[in-house]
Amino acid sequence: EKVLIYAERTGTYIYASNARLFKDIASDYAAMGQKQMAMDVMKLALIQAQTEEDVSAKYSSNWSSPAIQKLETLNQIVQTSVELGFKDSIEEALSQALKMAPTLDDNSHSIQLLITVVNSSESTVPNLAAEILSQALQVVQKIENADAKLFTEAKIAAAYGQIGDSNKAVEILSQLLPKAEKMQRDPNSGSMVNFKRAQAFSEIAIAYAFSGKLHEALTLTNRIEVQDIRDMTLANLVQAYVKMGQLTQAIPIAQTIRNKDARSRALKDIPQVYLASGEPAKALPIAQIMWEDDQKAQTLAKVALAYAQANQPEVALPILSQALPITKNDFLDKRDRTTALGDIAISYAAAGKNQEAANVLSQALQIAQTIEFQSYPPDQMLAIITAAVKAEQDELALQVIPNLPDDRFKITALRQMAQLYHEVGKKQQAEAALNQAVQIAGKLNDVGDKERFLNAIAQQQQN
Repeated sequence: EKVLIYAERTGTYIYASNARLFKDIASDYAAMGQKQMAMDVMKLALIQAQTEEDVSAKYSSNWSSPAIQKLETLNQIVQTSVELGFKDSIEEALSQALKMAPTLDDNSHSIQLLITVVNSSESTVPNLAAEILSQALQVVQKIENADAKLFTEAKIAAAYGQIGDSNKAVEILSQLLPKAEKMQRDPNSGSMVNFKRAQAFSEIAIAYAFSGKLHEALTLTNRIEVQDIRDMTLANLVQAYVKMGQLTQAIPIAQTIRNKDARSRALKDIPQVYLASGEPAKALPIAQIMWEDDQKAQTLAKVALAYAQANQPEVALPILSQALPITKNDFLDKRDRTTALGDIAISYAAAGKNQEAANVLSQALQIAQTIEFQSYPPDQMLAIITAAVKAEQDELALQVIPNLPDDRFKITALRQMAQLYHEVGKKQQAEAALNQAVQIAGKLNDVGDKERFLNAIAQQQQN
């Protein structure tokens, strides 16, 4: 309640619901290593999601229905719970979604959002996911618009594929394909191209891919007449190949994609898979052909880090020399530039080039100082602190603190710094950061804020 009161009073309340606020607080606790507290707060998020009224109208102009708002909230909770490994929270969120399913109207958007919640759970609770999809199949029959119905059924089929029930997925798709074949061109579109059929083929092809029927998916994709739709479909097929570990098939398909945005989306996950399996040599050529500069710089930095950690600085440093000039692109979002520079600094430090790491972090800080922060805490400043600590640039990490616009931000940053020091065994530095946080918290004018921060710091000191 104190957090909500503070947020409303300071005008930083940007959440559509209390549940989403609690979800973010749980994520913050997890980031500080306080897993039990994070789990407890996530339970509060789920209680709020179950009981609260839609409050979005008070804080935004969002016209969405309460059902859509709640499904969006549940989806965010599921995504965060998957990242944190909170299976009980995922199960509870899916249970709430299951109860909602029969009450949804014929709005295809609400049904598709229900499917998104299932997909976000990543088959953590497959029995509940299957129940939701079964309900969704019944509700989808209420949709009067034949096109919207077909697209929604295709998404349900894809979701069945992702939870491992390919037989059910193929059963649905075998009924949809003849309907898609018969789709007529919209006479009011002003074009001779049958966009509706192209989109239908795309949805069905994606569903086939996630059902493991990759040959059928590729064959249908090649029949799509609209180039951009075909390219975006191919990008989805590549992601399906990557998810199933078939990288050798994924890369040639990605290279046939003409649309640069689609190709970039197709390629972005492949280097991470190679890096996770300890194969930076295979990740490097993919990183080098990426089109999005922010993705390219960050991926090159991660490849370089892999080589540096493998005691191959002679390979890492030339790769960093490729990554660094990319960050000088003024058209890049400032947040993306600072993130990339942080990754590059960590890699330089791992390669034994501490001065280069310090120079890069100084550049990141200069850019971050020009960002108008609207979030709590300022994410890019915290990212620079994280990079500085990992790069063993303690003085640079401390230089960030005075640049934070509010004492509460400074306390949060110092607590994160202490957690990072604790993780690498630097107890003295961790204690110093927490002591500095105590000094700032003790000077807060608001008694409630002062008590909350001091209690949190004390708990962190005990851990």
